[in-house]
Amino acid sequence: VLIGIVDGIPDLNCVIFQSAALSIEQTMVPADHWTPDIHGTEIFSVIFGEGPDALGIAQGCSGISLPIFFSRDAGPPFPAASQMDLARALNIAAERGVSIVNVSAGQRTATPEAGRHLEDALSLCNQRRMLVVAATGNDCCACLHVPAAVPTVLAVGAMDANGQPLDA
Repeated sequence: VLIGIVDGIPDLNCVIFQSAALSIEQTMVPADHWTPDIHGTEIFSVIFGEGPDALGIAQGCSGISLPIFFSRDAGPPFPAASQMDLARALNIAAERGVSIVNVSAGQRTATPEAGRHLEDALSLCNQRRMLVVAATGNDCCACLHVPAAVPTVLAVGAMDANGQPLDA
């Protein structure tokens, strides 16, 4: 199973990734933006991490980073991802034969419809039977985020130890 991660560039030199089959889609990275990203590395560790301190949920699966965020060393607020960036990442994921793609990005919206390019990319993923999993956002609001709000996407959020939604 090949899993795609749409986020920042993970630090694949971390010891928890040593035995994992992971790569970075080089065509998505501008020439001067190869600095690993903390959030991208954390998402990779949750999914692919191996070892006593990292129990990734998909150990043994292959992974490909489809980076759309670069140089987030300063922390929040994170830069916005355009729907065009998301569409490009999803189209490349489909070309690479990804089975599941995790999208750690989105745009706040008033309706669950995405723009034409993103709708087309999501339609391609659906036709290829790819599971698209997308974050519902870090806004701590009762608002919609695209692509998470699109009906063919599995929307996910995070909660604290008490089962309450995280605010960031």
